[in-house]
Amino acid sequence: MSFQFITGLATEKPTQPVALPQPSKKQQVDPKGYLMDPALADAVNVALLLSQPLLLTGEPGTGKTQLAYRVAWELGLEEP
Repeated sequence: MSFQFITGLATEKPTQPVALPQPSKKQQVDPKGYLMDPALADAVNVALLLSQPLLLTGEPGTGKTQLAYRVAWELGLEEP
C-alpha cells in the first residue's frame, strides 16, 4: 500500500507544510448514521423520564458526542 503524505525516506524538511485533507465535520456528526445500542437507548430514556442527567464516560472516540447529537436529533432539538 502506498500513501501520499509520509514516505519515511525524506532527507530534508519540506519548505511548505503538506496539505492534509480536512475531515468533514458534517460527516462526523451526522446523527442519522449513529446506531445506538438498545441498552444505551434505555439509559437515555430513563434519564429523560426522571429528568436527571446522564453521565457518559469513556475513552476519546467512543461515541459520547455522537450520542448527544443523536439524542438532540431524535428529540427535534438543535445541535448540542
